[in-house]
Amino acid sequence: MLDVKAEYAPLRRVVVATPGKEKQRLTPKTLYELQYAEIPDLVELRNEHDVFVDKLSSLGIEVVNLRKEVNKLSKEDLIDFIQINSECEIPRQSLEDMDKDTLADMVISGLTATEAKKMGGKLVIAEDEEFCMKPLVNVMFTRDPGMVIGKTYVKGKMRWESRRKEPDLFVKILKPEKVLEVKKGFFEGGDFFPIEGRLLMGFGTRSSGLGISYAVPKLIDEGEIDEAILVKLDTPELHPIRG
Repeated sequence: MLDVKAEYAPLRRVVVATPGKEKQRLTPKTLYELQYAEIPDLVELRNEHDVFVDKLSSLGIEVVNLRKEVNKLSKEDLIDFIQINSECEIPRQSLEDMDKDTLADMVISGLTATEAKKMGGKLVIAEDEEFCMKPLVNVMFTRDPGMVIGKTYVKGKMRWESRRKEPDLFVKILKPEKVLEVKKGFFEGGDFFPIEGRLLMGFGTRSSGLGISYAVPKLIDEGEIDEAILVKLDTPELHPIRG
């Protein structure tokens, strides 16, 4: 049961995502598209992640690993997610012939056009497009796809096209009982800070005024907040809106 009143309350449960194969999809060609300035060192990333998780666990905090939770999904759910989110037509039988671990990895690591061709996929993307399904290279930033306020999970709507599958995946994994889906504008969890009945909200490059104006009245109607405090954020991004 979710019940988050304030960011400064004791942390009881946290979602993380171990860096994996998706980071190896970053190349000089794909950096710009996937919002990275440089190719990260996967070994260093994993070491930092492990130290962070060990610290959380030592403090008695329950750690939920998104990658492990994806592996717990049924094979049917994994195949459905891939077919819905792939921009290429992949024969279902080709996916059913794969083991569940491979499918779970594909959900996060994505699918290249070359891999899709080997599976008998029909490419319906531009010839210079590298991915049929983009890798979730930013999935380790688990705060962004949504936010919890009170007993409500707010399912975000990501501005950058490469991150738009993340909210669906998080809801499928976390299975919150009460979900508010932001259907207009853009709304990312990393821009918000619950403070005992109030919500400090940043808007600008990633979360838009339209997204906030959609979510805030509904949160007030649900009794989750009494007011919202808005702050304009001027944050640099790697490129303008795509898709």
